[in-house]
Amino acid sequence: MKNFRITAKYSLQRKEFIFRKEIRAIDLRRAIEKFYSILGSQKIKRSSIRIIKIEEIEPTEFKSRRLQKIALSKNPVLYVEE
Repeated sequence: MKNFRITAKYSLQRKEFIFRKEIRAIDLRRAIEKFYSILGSQKIKRSSIRIIKIEEIEPTEFKSRRLQKIALSKNPVLYVEE
């Protein structure tokens, strides 16, 4: 698994918002797809999103302690609710 930080901006009602999201994925293509999926669940259209920067980061660089803990563990376990 690789760790990515994606910085992007999107427009909503004539206002621009800049933000970044940290994502764990197998490769860059899947990280971008996951990124769009997360924003799509917030009703933001792909056409209004502009990716500014994508960088691969080390597990210690995560801002989210939860993701950092998963990335640094030797046997990460993910729970799926059914």
